[in-house]
Amino acid sequence: MGILPGEDTRLLQQNLKITGFARLRRWQSALGLLERGVLAAGLRPDKITCGAAGTACQQVGVWSQAGLLLWKMRVLLLPPDEITYSIRVDTYAKNARWQMALVTVGNCKEVGLRPNTVTLSALISACEKGTRWSLAFRMLRQIQASTMVANRISYSAAVSASEKSCQWQQALFLLLELCGSRAVPSEVTYGSAVSSCEKASEWQASLGLLNHMVKLSTLPDVIIYSGTISSGEKAMFWDWALQIFTSLKTAVQADVVACSSTISACEKCGQWEQALLLLSDTSETIRPNAYTLSACISACEKASRWQLALLLLAGTDGHAVSPNGLAVNAAIESCRKALQWECALCLLEEMSSRSLTDAVSLEAAVECCAAASQQGLVLVLLARLSRTSALTCFIAPAEM
Repeated sequence: MGILPGEDTRLLQQNLKITGFARLRRWQSALGLLERGVLAAGLRPDKITCGAAGTACQQVGVWSQAGLLLWKMRVLLLPPDEITYSIRVDTYAKNARWQMALVTVGNCKEVGLRPNTVTLSALISACEKGTRWSLAFRMLRQIQASTMVANRISYSAAVSASEKSCQWQQALFLLLELCGSRAVPSEVTYGSAVSSCEKASEWQASLGLLNHMVKLSTLPDVIIYSGTISSGEKAMFWDWALQIFTSLKTAVQADVVACSSTISACEKCGQWEQALLLLSDTSETIRPNAYTLSACISACEKASRWQLALLLLAGTDGHAVSPNGLAVNAAIESCRKALQWECALCLLEEMSSRSLTDAVSLEAAVECCAAASQQGLVLVLLARLSRTSALTCFIAPAEM
């Protein structure tokens, strides 16, 4: 079939229109023009045609349509280029299909094309979503072994893959390697590294990363601060967590997650006064949630401050927060320790009507009544506990 007069000019015009639609993120218009203005008109699309249409689909997340373009190029015997394969790999990365992304990169090599940094970075991202940190690491090394230069996106995806796979040492190694290349890691990369240290309870590494960011004049965001505080909470360094939270309030606006982690650190270390003081100091700027208040109630329970525990539980309505089971159990436990069996029973009945009690609540109430020699109440509560345990055993297998 010969080339019609003016065919190149017509295709050029359509390519310009499709590229314009891609810039405007109008993927349906781009594909419609590809179908009606190019294929239906008897024109043979080139790489620019399909590349622009694929970009339009990629920008708005229409991954199945972007993948369909590669298939159409094969049908038309139009050889795909590196950009086309990058779109395909990125499509699989967005859908966490790391196996198909890996196969596509292999196909790219089979047809004599060399995957570029964008393609391999997309593959690393696919491995990150599939928690395949070792494969992500190998792909990063493949980029470095070639003449290509690994970019921040490649490293960020590899660090995130290490974090999701609980490989905190690998995450730190990659972050330091990126810094050594004189590139400035993004907040997302730092956040992934801090999160990996937090999961491993490596509080010293978390603090080191925070200090490193400050030295580089890189302002940590609230997520990084919260991850560092959570590391201190797990390591039971309440004073350190409190110091980081104070720095957070000075640098950026603190949120309820950071506040809850700091209060929880105080609670675990028996610092009930510090926990309540922090709740009071932040009441005007941070709205506490159920976990914030349950940590404060638990701190009072451990310090045998049952009156304060009950006041905090009663004050949840004032904060427009529904208490959770942890808060209720801690309050009942505080009554048990103080031998306040009547308060424990009143609280048990009130919270049972709101479906906020469980076997732990009943056990604490039973022990409280037993210590007060209320044998009749003990028998009644034991019967309720037996029914609750039987119901739990009946429901659990069905849910599994």
